[in-house]
Amino acid sequence: MSHETLYESFTTHLAAFAKHRGFIDKANALADKFRPEVVKVVVDDHTDRSMEVVQEIMTVLFEVESTVDELETEKAGIESGAVDQRAELEELELNLMIEAISQEDFDAQSAALKGSLEEVDTKVGAIDSTLADFRTALAEWNELGTAAGVLQGE
Repeated sequence: MSHETLYESFTTHLAAFAKHRGFIDKANALADKFRPEVVKVVVDDHTDRSMEVVQEIMTVLFEVESTVDELETEKAGIESGAVDQRAELEELELNLMIEAISQEDFDAQSAALKGSLEEVDTKVGAIDSTLADFRTALAEWNELGTAAGVLQGE
């Protein structure tokens, strides 16, 4: 499953869970205006529905957490691969500043490094964006699940 599809699936389930929990909260808030047995039926119905959604969330949760781990590993690999290139570029910059090489030599020698590092930065930026989305969704799940008593608070 692609990252986008997994994220969409997870957040769709989160929204459905939040919707049912909201209905439960609203029904409980209006409990004094309706007979207790009516409130209980509505609350129980939405509790059951929210628990069905929890099952769906749990089926993708492991994959979401695994994806976050994979993305973090991929990012670390990309960044560590660029360490030598960044050091080489810094060396060229220092040589330029102390006038050991000309601007033309610097431009010629640094062009490929700069292009490669821009590509690294683009890849890392895309990974960071995807990680931020997944982390936000996981935080939302932890908040919703804990508030609903489905997850234990830390």
